[in-house]
Amino acid sequence: MRLSNLKPGAMPAKPLRPGVLFALVGAMLLASQGVHGETLRVAAQGQGAAASREAVDSLLQGDENLALSAWLSGRSKLDLPSDDDQAFKQCDALMRYGLYQEAGDFLDRLAASKRSPQRVDLAWMRLAKLQLQRWHLDEAGSALKKVHGPLPEQQDIDRNILKAQILDAASDKRAAVEVLKTVAAKWPQSYLARYNLGVLQVAVGAVVPGWMTLNALGTAPVKTDEERILRDRANVALGFVALREKQPDDARRILERVSLDGIESNRALLGYGWALMDQNNAQGGLVPWIELSKRDPHDPAVQEAQLMIPYAYDLLGAKAKSVEAYAAAIKGFEREMAYLESMMAFIRSGQWVDALMKDPSGLQADKLPDVPYAADLTDVLADTTFQALYQNLLDLRALQQRLQHAQAKADELHDILAERQRLLADVRSQLASFERGAQLDAVRRHADALGSDVVAAEAAGDGAAFADASQVDRLNHLTRVLARAQELTRKFPRDPDLQALTERVKLMKGLMKWQWAQAQADRIDGVRDDMQFVKAGLAQVQQRQASISNALQQEPDRFARLDGRVVALRSQVDDALNRTAELTQEQRNLMQGIALSELSRRKSHLTAYLTQARFAVASLYDQAASGTAQPHRANEQGQPQETQDAK
Repeated sequence: MRLSNLKPGAMPAKPLRPGVLFALVGAMLLASQGVHGETLRVAAQGQGAAASREAVDSLLQGDENLALSAWLSGRSKLDLPSDDDQAFKQCDALMRYGLYQEAGDFLDRLAASKRSPQRVDLAWMRLAKLQLQRWHLDEAGSALKKVHGPLPEQQDIDRNILKAQILDAASDKRAAVEVLKTVAAKWPQSYLARYNLGVLQVAVGAVVPGWMTLNALGTAPVKTDEERILRDRANVALGFVALREKQPDDARRILERVSLDGIESNRALLGYGWALMDQNNAQGGLVPWIELSKRDPHDPAVQEAQLMIPYAYDLLGAKAKSVEAYAAAIKGFEREMAYLESMMAFIRSGQWVDALMKDPSGLQADKLPDVPYAADLTDVLADTTFQALYQNLLDLRALQQRLQHAQAKADELHDILAERQRLLADVRSQLASFERGAQLDAVRRHADALGSDVVAAEAAGDGAAFADASQVDRLNHLTRVLARAQELTRKFPRDPDLQALTERVKLMKGLMKWQWAQAQADRIDGVRDDMQFVKAGLAQVQQRQASISNALQQEPDRFARLDGRVVALRSQVDDALNRTAELTQEQRNLMQGIALSELSRRKSHLTAYLTQARFAVASLYDQAASGTAQPHRANEQGQPQETQDAK
């Protein structure tokens, strides 16, 4: 459906709202001049730290904290995997992690290896887009210069459009125009390039070429929704330029091309009504404005239409309808004023930014975030500075989470070291008790005494010293038996059995000692081996005791140094967290400031509308009382401020 076919009631019941990525008409042209604020960069992203393979492997496995630790440890550079898919996964991980410098170094080495040059080019383009999103213009330009091509057609178009965007953001609009002229000539199917070219041509003062570019786009056939949106946007821009140049016929003709169910239809309806008014056709102007007034009351174009309807009735001489329409407009403006106040209060409280940061979908080109008032702040969400602040806030939030994890790890290490120091103190106490008891010296003296006994026993040659416990028991038993036999023999000297028993026991005892004497040599060798083993064991124990004593002297100092490092790192993490919190609040304040500034502008417009409407009602009552009939003009140009701004 076109504007030329418009009749009352012909509009869809639920018209689509303007999309997120496009500011309308004058706001669009203003935005094309670029917004140059301070470059907001997050200092604590680990830039300059060398990355290791295990770090990226940890990142790919989801352990971001381990990856961060490995990168910040400053170890070897990230090795290039032999598998291309794995290499580009690692590069993608670096970009997702925000380590753009490391990603650039990695891509440099990939490019030098002559592997998958087209994939390397596409990775450079992605890196350039990410840098541009964060308003790192120099880095974005440097990354894009490393794309050598050749690329597939669509990627080549994207590369040139990205180059123009970087030049535009850097205020080199004329160079951006030249790039887009080449793209539009080579690939006329790129409606985005043609649209941006026309807008930039107007912005640099080349109004006629810009007009021709946008007009050609405004009459081009479309196949996709994106092409239709760009064509409608071009026609709306041209229509308001024609209104500004006092060419209502051209404005009507151009605005009739805009789809009634498109996202640009509100502005188109507003401009179409003014084109009819400029042709002194107030009755015709009422038709699009009445249809527009039924739409979203929060849309500035709808609010302006609500003010223009009673103005048109006044021109037509329908004073009663004019007063009635002004009264309805005043009530609507008052409701909208209260709505704006509630929005501003919500934003000042910080809840709006909180909701935006919690929304997992984030800022997407084709979808509004699921947060309160998102549909009313599309221009704010589309603002390049706002988007850069949003990306910074995402980076800061991720950094804060990692720092908090590092803080917890530092506390854990501190507790572990404290427990180790306590255990070390216990060991030192036990060792000191062992040394005070002189147990090792007593064992050493006992071993020396045994050595002397061995020498004496060897000299005696009776072998008794080398008998084992069972042999000694048998010898002691024979000695006791012999003593008893001798005692009985003395009592009964004439008893032959006792004498025989005594002789047999003596013989057995002598035989046992003789056997010991025969085995003495072998036993001495075994005892000597045992003594050598004991001496070696004593030496080893003494050596270990000295080593433990030395370690116990050094470990407290080593633990103290480790604990000092942990405390120092904890302090650095605390400082980084404090700085991160400051930067986070700064970004939040700037984001809220952009939104509040836009709402303040709308509030000023509403205040002007209210003033005009109330003055018009008062004027109409005065005219009725005095019998005069002079239509109240909205302002000196016959149009309210919103339309003047749009033009």
